[in-house]
Amino acid sequence: MRDALDVLIAKGKIPATEDMKVVVVTGDGAAYDIGLQSTAGAIDRHLDFYYLCYDNEAYGNTGFQVSSSTPYGSATKTTPSTPAYPIGNTAKKKDLFEVWRSMKAPYVATLANSHGVDFLRKVEKGTGIRGPKLYIALAACPTGWGFDSRDSVELEKLAVATGVWPLKESVDGVVKHTVVPRVLTPVKEYLKTQDRFSHLFEPEENKEAVAAIQESINGYWREAGAREGFQVKVPEPAEDKAPSS
Repeated sequence: MRDALDVLIAKGKIPATEDMKVVVVTGDGAAYDIGLQSTAGAIDRHLDFYYLCYDNEAYGNTGFQVSSSTPYGSATKTTPSTPAYPIGNTAKKKDLFEVWRSMKAPYVATLANSHGVDFLRKVEKGTGIRGPKLYIALAACPTGWGFDSRDSVELEKLAVATGVWPLKESVDGVVKHTVVPRVLTPVKEYLKTQDRFSHLFEPEENKEAVAAIQESINGYWREAGAREGFQVKVPEPAEDKAPSS
């Protein structure tokens, strides 16, 4: 569609005043995996379009199968918790934000429905930038994640508060976090809200896996803070208390 409009305008078959905004709406399966090849070509040609990814962190249309967006420790239909793989998914989530940024896309942003003002400001900013524009929206999925749909907004708030879902943007390669949680809520509070992580707590807590997830988040925010000049208080590792005498 974008190519067609550009060709028609260049040939004078339609006036530039009749140009339209082209918006691609897709899930993480296409954005991170099966559609990335053609998208990379469009970015390379610097086509002017909006690319909105609803990221529910799995292939939802085929029964919630693992995608490269699925986070470490999550159970899916194809990465269930088993005796051989008690953690579930053992791979780390692909960083689509950085993939687009490495291809010199002029605008890349993450969104959460729980933070409406931040959401709208980023959409507004994108309208003033020509070229490929990526918006990755966290899409809390009641069916695949296993929670009550009425809690969707609160769950997304918790994703931001724990640092699991950073809200940020990149303008011509310069990254800025638009919402900075000064004190991170322990990630355990987020994981416990969803059935896809229930195996990390039942029949007993997998402390090693939960600690690994927490440390990954802590490391991300330490590095981001050092680059951008802010500080985030991260949860300290839990210490096992000695039995009282």
